Amino acid sequence: MEHVVSENAARPERQELDLELLQIRGLEEADRETITDFQSGDDSIDAYLKTQALEQQRERFAMTHLAMYGGELVGYITLVAQSVRLKPHQRAALGWETPYPEVPALFIARLGADESFASEYRGVGTELVHFAYRKAHKLSLEAGCRLLVLQSEPDAIGFYDKLEFNYVFHKEEGKAERPWMYLDMLAPEPPRWASASRRDGEATEARRDDDEGEGPASE
Repeated sequence: MEHVVSENAARPERQELDLELLQIRGLEEADRETITDFQSGDDSIDAYLKTQALEQQRERFAMTHLAMYGGELVGYITLVAQSVRLKPHQRAALGWETPYPEVPALFIARLGADESFASEYRGVGTELVHFAYRKAHKLSLEAGCRLLVLQSEPDAIGFYDKLEFNYVFHKEEGKAERPWMYLDMLAPEPPRWASASRRDGEATEARRDDDEGEGPASE
């Protein structure tokens, strides 16, 4: 599961998302009809959501989250718990002195935005990455997770560059066509958007907990 797609950031005159209308929630069995018409413009991204996502979720191999905007499906992201094996020179390049080659990580296995929606609105892919970062940060505090990682498609590299992802290798090292990229949960300088994203995510989760809480206690 290595294919990662972003929204096309080059489309002009697109509207900003109204974040009050955006909900990112887990994929459910009841969503079978909802996902049928999803079209990102990439056949493999669409096919995964329609034919594999629910099955892999039942087996707990991967968890998929849907971006709903005003009740309509506009994107999705699939996350997988993974360990990343780094060679000594890679760990040194990251400034890590640990002798352990395996680094716990959260892997963005799939990411897609609805093609029609993305032609009118920008930000779906960005909000899904922010969501993944919040998940990785929370996991890092609860179970151990050092990195948020992905393997970028060539046409999405600029998208992840703007989100301040780093390269597992330095750019001059190999210049992989589909590079592995990451965000470090303990980076001395986290992405500029990270603090606001975590704060907004915590506020959203708090509101959701209130909405789903128990009703008034009976006397």
